[in-house]
Amino acid sequence: MEQLKSKIKNLIVEVIDDLSINIDEITDETDLFQVGMDSLSSVKLIIAIETEFNFEFYDEDLTVETLRNVESISQYVSGRI
Repeated sequence: MEQLKSKIKNLIVEVIDDLSINIDEITDETDLFQVGMDSLSSVKLIIAIETEFNFEFYDEDLTVETLRNVESISQYVSGRI
């Protein structure tokens, strides 16, 4: 799971242009919407995750809560791969 979280953190840093913290400051519980993620960057993150892990998010799972932090994203991804 830690390897998965690390990959997700790297994707976050790659796609969120206006991230107000660096990768070392992102914890599993950091609220990504509080540190610079917006609707456009969340779409970029979804596409990056789908590409990296070779699956598509279910439409009903495209929620703020699913994308809130590394922990929630990791839990979702681990259930899909």
